Amino acid sequence: SFVVPGRVLNELLKILKDDETIVEISIKNNSVMFSYDNFTIIARLLEGEFFDYNKAIPSNCSIKAQIDIKKLTDIVERAAIIINYDDPKIPVVLNIKDDEISVECISKRGNFNESINIEKQGDDLKIGMDSRLLLDALKSIEHEKAVFEFNTVISPCVIKPVEGDSFIYMVLPRRI
Repeated sequence: SFVVPGRVLNELLKILKDDETIVEISIKNNSVMFSYDNFTIIARLLEGEFFDYNKAIPSNCSIKAQIDIKKLTDIVERAAIIINYDDPKIPVVLNIKDDEISVECISKRGNFNESINIEKQGDDLKIGMDSRLLLDALKSIEHEKAVFEFNTVISPCVIKPVEGDSFIYMVLPRRI
């Protein structure tokens, strides 16, 4: 068990090809060496243990919504245009009410409000999120739909597949 700095792994990803070539990994003292074809990367290991992210993921939720990923991604991208043109710190607001989620934002350039239908269980909620972080999660989901789990306006949104456990994303909220 060892922890490698993220910047080192990013550099390794730039070098690697998407094939079956084997990368040799050697660990000695507090260093790691990656050997691949004619490339060698040597880096210091981080001290300590990797953050136990399982403890940060809420085990229960008061609101569950099954949402079409493509539709939500398209809406958040449109809202992000207004946000990024004005001030990237402006949150995109998800207003979950009845069987609908509306994506809203208010900036100096204008207001945005668009809705889609969802399947929801639980209370209504209005929560702010960083549009870039939300889009990062949405764009990496390869399923048609996903389950979004919420508790409060200050607890993270957990995104999971409708069936199975092939991924889990957590997006932290922003103050509205």
